[in-house]
Amino acid sequence: MRRLRAIWLRLLGCFGSKRTEDDFSAELESHVAMHVEDGVRSGLSEVEARRKALIYLGGLEQTKIAHRERRGLPWLEELSQDLRFAIRQLRKSPGFAITAILTLAVGIATSTTVFSWIDAILLHPLPGVEHADRLVAVETVTPDGKFVPNSYPDYQDYRDHLKLLDGIAVTHPAAFSVGEQDHAERVWGELVSGNFFSVLGVRASST
Repeated sequence: MRRLRAIWLRLLGCFGSKRTEDDFSAELESHVAMHVEDGVRSGLSEVEARRKALIYLGGLEQTKIAHRERRGLPWLEELSQDLRFAIRQLRKSPGFAITAILTLAVGIATSTTVFSWIDAILLHPLPGVEHADRLVAVETVTPDGKFVPNSYPDYQDYRDHLKLLDGIAVTHPAAFSVGEQDHAERVWGELVSGNFFSVLGVRASST
């Protein structure tokens, strides 16, 4: 709880920092002035007394930096300063700003496209399929390393004897004619067994 309160106070310190900085600077100068007065009363010159006061306090700028770091969140303030500087630079060079924005837009669009492709192909290749991570493909390989399609008798044999699998479906590429007879188009599709959709846990579209 104490740590959360400290973070909250630091966050509040980031706002209204100008007034806080001015107040601290005035207070620091008053401390320096008191030390200078003490030094002058002890017989030192004003210059020497101020030099010793600054040494005793650790330097004005160093003390301000240490106070600023304890008061707020330095990384947040630095980020805010960088953003303000970037905005000023972009305002000074509209052509560069447009180029930078277009470059960022193209980069974001490219990254989104690549991630969508990776998600669709590698991470979630079969959306809507139940237990997609448990699907396996059964293929036949000849002794010389060539893949050959499984026949329907092979499918029947796997279905009847492979008891470690919950279900087995078979697919086979085939060509179809789609459309009216005078304007039919030849398309490629798949011939599937009757239990194909039940094995995948999906329903066939009626459209």
